Amino acid sequence: MGQSTSRCGRQTRARSRGKVRAPLPKGTPTVRPSALRPFAPQVARLFKLEHVRSPWEAQRPVQMSLAAHMYNDAIVFPFRRPGGRNQPARRGNVGRQIGGAVTRDRHDIEESALFRSGQRLVYPPIEFGETNNMMQGEYIFGGYASPLFGHFILESCTYLWYARQRPDLPILWSRFPKLLPYQDEILTLLGIDNKHVRVKEPSSVEALHVPEPGCIIRHQLDEHHAEFLGQYRPRDEWRPHGPKIWLSRSALPKKNEVVF
Repeated sequence: MGQSTSRCGRQTRARSRGKVRAPLPKGTPTVRPSALRPFAPQVARLFKLEHVRSPWEAQRPVQMSLAAHMYNDAIVFPFRRPGGRNQPARRGNVGRQIGGAVTRDRHDIEESALFRSGQRLVYPPIEFGETNNMMQGEYIFGGYASPLFGHFILESCTYLWYARQRPDLPILWSRFPKLLPYQDEILTLLGIDNKHVRVKEPSSVEALHVPEPGCIIRHQLDEHHAEFLGQYRPRDEWRPHGPKIWLSRSALPKKNEVVF
């Protein structure tokens, strides 16, 4: 048995239970279990797959499953970060990111926005002229493809549960950089064979399908969307009850550092 001292100075006993732990390399940042306690409710909610009301569900009855809504002649905007050249005025606070879609009557389609931790991050512009690009046919709104692994899984795939059901329709992305090899593999595992289209300018779409997001970081994970993401079947040699690796950036000296 060994002794360990917590930050508060209290001593606790650690039972080895006959396991041999390999020592960590010198200088490796560690995270105390107590540092994870504030996130316990979110983790519990994530794995229990409870239904949490999204920001727009407060305006209408809670639905038992995800749905998609179709808008005729909707206008879709390319993703733009604040501070770029020739940026039009934004809805909400100055400095918000631009993207998403509005109806032909220029009413906000909230389901096309990017939410995180209960906060809205992306808004359509307040003022814009007539759209010169007209897109015929039906499209699925794909949202915002991120190059970051975690955000790609949780946010970029949030609408793709519907694309799996409609492989005949192309996916229209507000943000869509060139896909990385691992992203192609993920889409293949999820069974996404749809054509990808990136909107480069405000475009009027003849028929736009906007699915409800299956996941909002730190807010919602729909059980049907979880089943969609969990359809991967591991290899035979994978041990479901084997050792696990926890990756966290909380102990890194600088914010937004990347773990390789």
